[in-house]
Amino acid sequence: SRRFNQRAVLENHSVYECLEMLRTHEFNPFADAKFNKDSLLSLVIKLVLATDMADHFFLVSDFKSKISERVREMSSDVRPVYGAPQRSAEFFEDLDEKCKLKVLIIALKVADIGHLFTPFPVHSQWSALLEDEFFRQGQLEMGANREPGMLKDPRKPGVTDPGNSVAFFDVIGIPLVQMWADVFPNSGVIILEQAAANRRIYAEQAGMKKNDETP
Repeated sequence: SRRFNQRAVLENHSVYECLEMLRTHEFNPFADAKFNKDSLLSLVIKLVLATDMADHFFLVSDFKSKISERVREMSSDVRPVYGAPQRSAEFFEDLDEKCKLKVLIIALKVADIGHLFTPFPVHSQWSALLEDEFFRQGQLEMGANREPGMLKDPRKPGVTDPGNSVAFFDVIGIPLVQMWADVFPNSGVIILEQAAANRRIYAEQAGMKKNDETP
């Protein structure tokens, strides 16, 4: 945390370790590449740091105003639609470099929480592992006489709690993938449907849990 001045600590640490690994030739897939490696690494760093949730709502708002709005203004004969992937490809190719970066950032953010859009057994297993990781970190924070971060307190409901899961789908997951589907429907529609299905399961579980707790 101190090394990165408490800014995107996890993301900065991941980038740092990756760059250190690339210093070893046998672990560097780009060692003998002929293209501009510095440009690629610069892009990767920007994309990874953008997955920090502290910037989530700003990046979503930026995408809506710069990308989604542009799609809404397009005529129906060229606007990206499900079943016509070429339209999405052409739309992306016509963007300037700054807007392409915005698209790539949101693409990685969607992938970053991609377990939300997998079949429920896969998603729930992933969530259980995430909860375990969070609780372990929370225990370390408590051992250092610090208050555990959000969803990291092992004394409270965590990631797998149905109510918490519904809230995450409603506030983060579904709005993000709905925004993506509006621009890139051929990938977005499919994962949006799975996200909605997983959310319904959690809503049913949350309802049952609430009924069980009612005197």
